[in-house]
Amino acid sequence: MQAALTIAQIFGPFLGIIGLWMLLYGDNVVKIMTSIKNAPHALYCSAVFNLLIGMFIINSYNVWVWDIFFFVTLLGWVLFLRGVLGLFLPQSLVKFQMTKNSWMKTMGIIPFVWGLILTWAGYYMM
Repeated sequence: MQAALTIAQIFGPFLGIIGLWMLLYGDNVVKIMTSIKNAPHALYCSAVFNLLIGMFIINSYNVWVWDIFFFVTLLGWVLFLRGVLGLFLPQSLVKFQMTKNSWMKTMGIIPFVWGLILTWAGYYMM
């Protein structure tokens, strides 16, 4: 339980800030994704980072119980899968993420809400 609290306290504000940035500065998100598409080394570094962080979270807290800390476990597995897909199917992952610019701008809602949930779980469920 302490591991889940720590992970929620770290990744909650992080995801909330990233999600808010994506919502407010969606044009920058499009520019960054376009530049990553043209720079495979950045894509592979991102994939390795996602894989490493995902494995860390899975190793620290991998409890599939339907409570608020379910989002911690799910975060670990999502990052792990993004890392694996980024290593083995990098262009498919970029193509999926860049389907429509308007869709990509609104995708900031997911990390923003996820960040709010984790922040609440990490700081107010203690």
